[in-house]
Amino acid sequence: MAISTKVDMNHNQITRTEALEEFARILFPGNKNHQKTFLVIYVELKWTAGQFLSRLEPIAAQHNIGQRTLETVRSKMRRMGLIDHVSRFSLTFQAFLPPQIFVYPCQYSAS
Repeated sequence: MAISTKVDMNHNQITRTEALEEFARILFPGNKNHQKTFLVIYVELKWTAGQFLSRLEPIAAQHNIGQRTLETVRSKMRRMGLIDHVSRFSLTFQAFLPPQIFVYPCQYSAS
């Protein structure tokens, strides 16, 4: 019998969860690569200064995670509201982003 990939979650199941590994199994049933990637992203975000990561690619390279798996897990975490999208226009996170990525259109004149 095939393992279902549907996330079946209720509040009782969440309150009984004792470890992050169990939570990863609930969110990504039947896919150990996605479970590992979720744990890596979650732990890195938890212990990073300001709980902000400007890029996930270095973490993926460090833990030997493929780009496709990284993007799949990142997008699912974003859809569930576990992580936020940050753009260069976000005033909340401008202090964390490097200054060279801010390009203001009003600074350039058409010549």
